[in-house]
Amino acid sequence: MSRLPERYQQLSDEELMLRLLEKEREAFSVLYDRYAGEMVNFFFRRLGQDLAKAQDFLHDLFLKLLNDPGKYTPGRTFRPWLYSIALNMCKNEYRSLQVREDYRLSGFPEIPGVSGGTEKMDLRLFEKELKAKLNLLDEIHREVFLLRFQEELTITEIAELMGCPEGTVKSRLFYTLKALSLQLKVFNPLIN
Repeated sequence: MSRLPERYQQLSDEELMLRLLEKEREAFSVLYDRYAGEMVNFFFRRLGQDLAKAQDFLHDLFLKLLNDPGKYTPGRTFRPWLYSIALNMCKNEYRSLQVREDYRLSGFPEIPGVSGGTEKMDLRLFEKELKAKLNLLDEIHREVFLLRFQEELTITEIAELMGCPEGTVKSRLFYTLKALSLQLKVFNPLIN
């Protein structure tokens, strides 16, 4: 935890952004402390598990925030807004480097703590099939799924990030999960 005054530590993200708009650099430091780990992990997963690239993108993200805090709209929830910038940075990277296929092939990191034998082989097979089935989805449904289950954003945060009602997010998740469960039912024969 940084050595900033206690009053900054107790402010909400949105209040910190308002302070940053007023050129209070301490607010930036608190936001960086709160989100650096989460965002570097986001970039790591989205950019081919390249830690150096993830760290570069993290710094670029926070430079954008520091250099142009006026892009933040007061009253908007900070976390989905930050994720929308990060997601756009990734999309721009995919376009400029034409690495979309590489991303699709390596989208999920291995789950730590799973020990060898049949379980590990089953898990790898399931992950491979899940990746393949996700790649068959349209971009909107795939993004909703990844934001909810990989990035662990709430329904409200996803709705704000995607600019649609929460009901739309819930509907997209429902149909995505239903389609995936049917396509992957070989891994759980109890699904009808």
